[in-house]
Amino acid sequence: MKRLYQYWKNKIYFIPALYSLIALLISLLVFLLHDLLTSPLATELFPFLFQSVGSARDILAVLTGALLSMITVSFSTIMVVLTLYSAQFSPRTLQVFLESKTSLRVLGFFMGTFIYSVTQLFLLPEDANLLTLAGTIGTLLAIFCLTLFAFFIHHVARSIQVDLMVEHITKDIFIWIEKKELRRYHAKAKQVSQVVPDDYEDKTLGKPNPILAQNIGYLQSIDNNALIGLASEYDFTLRLEQSLGDYVTKEIQLFSFWGGPFDQEEELMEKIHKALVIGEERQSQEDVEYGLIKLVEVALRAISPGINDPNTAILCIGKIGYVLAEIAQAKLHKTYYYDEENKLRLIINKIPFEELLYNSFSQIKVYAQHDYSVLAACVDALNFIARKGNRHIKELCWSFSLYLFEGKDIHDIPSLDHRHLGKKMEELAFVSNHLQDNPFDK
Repeated sequence: MKRLYQYWKNKIYFIPALYSLIALLISLLVFLLHDLLTSPLATELFPFLFQSVGSARDILAVLTGALLSMITVSFSTIMVVLTLYSAQFSPRTLQVFLESKTSLRVLGFFMGTFIYSVTQLFLLPEDANLLTLAGTIGTLLAIFCLTLFAFFIHHVARSIQVDLMVEHITKDIFIWIEKKELRRYHAKAKQVSQVVPDDYEDKTLGKPNPILAQNIGYLQSIDNNALIGLASEYDFTLRLEQSLGDYVTKEIQLFSFWGGPFDQEEELMEKIHKALVIGEERQSQEDVEYGLIKLVEVALRAISPGINDPNTAILCIGKIGYVLAEIAQAKLHKTYYYDEENKLRLIINKIPFEELLYNSFSQIKVYAQHDYSVLAACVDALNFIARKGNRHIKELCWSFSLYLFEGKDIHDIPSLDHRHLGKKMEELAFVSNHLQDNPFDK
């Protein structure tokens, strides 16, 4: 069920198609309950709700043409926004607009109201003097459509603001981190841990048995509870060899496992693969690195000569620093899961922090060599991460700050820029206990 939901929920046409189906069912329901809805008692108590079939046809005919125009305008607007996102920000930020679902819901409601109007025109009886409720329902739907259209314009206007888009990406990453932290907090202390267990060597002793991928695509999500249950049922220890967001092909190793019943290996493989979701697109719900990639690409596009918007790049770098600081505090690089009997069952390997740091800043370093404000923002971000992290994180941040200026003669930097960068580096050197190693003091 989860695999099916994961497949359909990311299809652009799913929400409009669902709303259209609901509208069709409502239209059929109004037709089937026509006699009940137009009973003498109802028409006497609420006469203002009913019109003759002839008047209802006129109303629905007008609504059909108007709604078709609104659908066309809405669809064109969505395509323009998607083009803007792809050209101005990054092709990977298209999901930011589509995942909000607001635009698709508005489009779906317009399509559903259009389908209602068309089907009612077809289903209304021939007698033009009969009373019906179809025109009133159509009018109310049309009024709501106009309200939604105004909201849609407001939503689109906010969506193309880069500050709000960057904030949305950052919040999605923070939600992922908070979920991991809450999951660990609410779990029993003995069931989830970031500390290497004492029996790790015993549990992973000997040559592991590999589990190979059966499909091609991105590893989108993993059902940890299902895997722990299988490992406990068949008595084995399982270790994930790939990271969420990795692109896998057939015959690539997904898991290693120790122990278990070899006579039921085929049955076990099938159950394990049912606990995975491998899809055509990379998703950011469970993939923190993909969220960072989006922020990096927006920053790179902003400092490109064609756009030349360093302030947006500085904003993205600041958000990257906040995200990496949270990851450093959460210690999400590796997680060990135990069953209720306190036996190690599942090992999830995350991307090492130093790799996240490199992937976040290395490209910015290349394209911002001559923009000292952007380099200063990178040092600020590293300083923020170092303040939040442990000793190992502080060392990584200091080493990476030196990497930012590799290949550059620091003494050739203009005086004011040199002084500004020197202050930033001095703050980081103080936090990481490297005051004597600050290259700007030499």
